[in-house]
Amino acid sequence: MSQTKESPSVQRPLQIAFHGVPHSAAVESSIREHTDKLEAHHPRMTSCRVVVEAPHRHHKRNRSYCVRVDVAMPGKDAIARSDPAQGPEHDDVYVAIRDAFEATDRALKERARRRHHYLGNQRRQPHAWVVHLEPDLEFGRLETPDGREVYFHRNSVIGGIDHLTTGDEVGFSETQGREGPQASAVALIGANGHHQDVQARRS
Repeated sequence: MSQTKESPSVQRPLQIAFHGVPHSAAVESSIREHTDKLEAHHPRMTSCRVVVEAPHRHHKRNRSYCVRVDVAMPGKDAIARSDPAQGPEHDDVYVAIRDAFEATDRALKERARRRHHYLGNQRRQPHAWVVHLEPDLEFGRLETPDGREVYFHRNSVIGGIDHLTTGDEVGFSETQGREGPQASAVALIGANGHHQDVQARRS
């Protein structure tokens, strides 16, 4: 038996499915409560799907429950599954639901931690704007927020210099070359029209 129901009582789309398990209003209510708590911790959730199933049946008095929680977030989904092999406590469907949501919460927190670490590194990395490219694309120059110009060679551009245009914002590492500051590990951040301000300052 498989039943799927979409809940209208939450702001984000919530789907609840029962596979091999009779539909239960009490179980559905528990899932809604756990979903609300999860969303309170992770407001960027865009949808949630919960599947309750009983993959192992021995007899009517011995049933292990498996609960899967699929959460959609901007960029990537986080998936957690409560494994019946963890212990006999998952003969209780409410314990299985609790554990699955707790595992999902941990996965989302770890995802947020990694994202924060990545963005922190991006903010700490020096950035500049491409203000000059040679026609043969062998090298170019960057202008930093404090007005300095930094030379870079095409071999220092991650992903290839052919993808750069004047005005692009880039992150880079600065080294001291024989003729002054030189950029290495030049990576495109994005074009944001800043080149117009750069050109205005330079004119």
